[in-house]
Amino acid sequence: MASPPSPAGQRSNIGRALQVLTRGRDLPESLSTSERYVIAVGAGAPPAHSLTLTSALACPTEANESFAKFRKRIEYEIGSPFIYFATLAKSAKGHAGWHFHIVHWNGFIHVNKIRAHALGSGFEKWVKVDYLPRKTALEQLDILAYLPRQHERVFESHVHERHVPRRKGGHAIQKPRDKTLARYKPELLSAINRARDPSIADHQLADSLPIFIGGSGGVL
Repeated sequence: MASPPSPAGQRSNIGRALQVLTRGRDLPESLSTSERYVIAVGAGAPPAHSLTLTSALACPTEANESFAKFRKRIEYEIGSPFIYFATLAKSAKGHAGWHFHIVHWNGFIHVNKIRAHALGSGFEKWVKVDYLPRKTALEQLDILAYLPRQHERVFESHVHERHVPRRKGGHAIQKPRDKTLARYKPELLSAINRARDPSIADHQLADSLPIFIGGSGGVL
């Protein structure tokens, strides 16, 4: 199976938005809920790792069941809850199965162990793992934005147009419950709550981000 396209090859205009937001100004159009999540989480609690799981599964319910098994195996491996954002996607063309794009906040897990747990949960052998602190601030935000971009327009991207539409009532982003985050990753829950709070202006969500200049993610 061919691997899903990487975020680096599907860049949105997030850099252009950040040029405005990090200078204390709001954009002409308000940020969407998903865009607010990206900015708030990227500023307040950036994830440590990204992960892609692929499958030959044709049914999204089966893919979600496999992901539930994968989470349980990972939690047994690390001895604590798996703190993650995940999205399930499938290309509208071809015969590739459903796949998950994930970012997580747990410590290092060797790729061989991730692959073994993926295979044991119903996913394929091919997995992609990346350590995000090696990336620039803009690249980290763009990888975070890549999750909701699978299903909706985020920072002017149109990636979602090539995917099977999300089921009615389905969530663009899957994550642990708030009570789990409150105990194990309170700074992440704090960032999420800032994104949810309508009294916080879009540009205020970016208060702790560096000032972005140009289109390549340089910082001033």
